[in-house]
Amino acid sequence: MAAVDSENSFLLASARGFYYMVTASLFDARFRTGDGSWFDTRYNRNYVLNVLAGKEWMTGRRRQNMLGISGRITFQGGDRYSPLDLEASAMLHKAVYDESRPFTEQFDPVLLAHLTVSYRINRRRVAHEFALKVLNLTGYKDYYGHRYNYFTGQVEPEREANIVPNISYRIEF
Repeated sequence: MAAVDSENSFLLASARGFYYMVTASLFDARFRTGDGSWFDTRYNRNYVLNVLAGKEWMTGRRRQNMLGISGRITFQGGDRYSPLDLEASAMLHKAVYDESRPFTEQFDPVLLAHLTVSYRINRRRVAHEFALKVLNLTGYKDYYGHRYNYFTGQVEPEREANIVPNISYRIEF
């Protein structure tokens, strides 16, 4: 397997509690078959762009605690898949892929967004952090493969949106 990766990032944090980071990656993930042919891997999205920004406020009687909010937006190339053999799929009533051309098809690019709100209580020897994270605010539907639809007689992409709320507590000592 051969891969080329190029990543650039920029981070700036200010004294007023605002921060942001921008990263970009260009890559090419391919594999070689036994006959010497090169093909993209399933995960070869070719590029990823991330923008993260947040703000933190000091709170409490002595301004030792911290309230924070941050968000991240990701723009990346679409999922790859092998083309379908529509005749075989219709005959067998299931998704049949043309594996002689693996992962040569690609869906549209993806936009993902995540949000985090946190509160950190800082004490002399211990810190407590409560956080609420919501992953996939944009409702992007992950690709799980293709399936045969018995009602329409067509093979369709199987996708599902997973919006994940995550409540966490962390203690540091």
